Amino acid sequence: MIPENYLEFIRNTRYYLKSEIDCFLVHAGLNFHIPDPLEDKKAMVWKRDIKYDEDFLSGRKLIHGHTPQPLENIQLQLAKNSKTVNLDAGCVYKNKKGLGNLVALNLDQWRLLVQENID
Repeated sequence: MIPENYLEFIRNTRYYLKSEIDCFLVHAGLNFHIPDPLEDKKAMVWKRDIKYDEDFLSGRKLIHGHTPQPLENIQLQLAKNSKTVNLDAGCVYKNKKGLGNLVALNLDQWRLLVQENID
């Protein structure tokens, strides 16, 4: 059984975070095929095909994860100042080439922090 304090944390966790200026953060993605993408909680948790909708995002970068990719791809997205950035470096896949890293993005400095899986 899962302790209540963990369940309460999960119940109170937001599905997305929208900064006032430059970023929209979500676990997986947004469903731009419906009038209000924020109504599709399943897409925010599970979506894999990421699109960018200028009307909805108003120039904000879409920061997401959920689909593992090599660290080099993430670094390239940041270097190119991409409108979408996938921060999933496949931490659990430490024995697969290019994967096996936990990453975080310092939004103030637009700097990637990387920790190799040492488990």
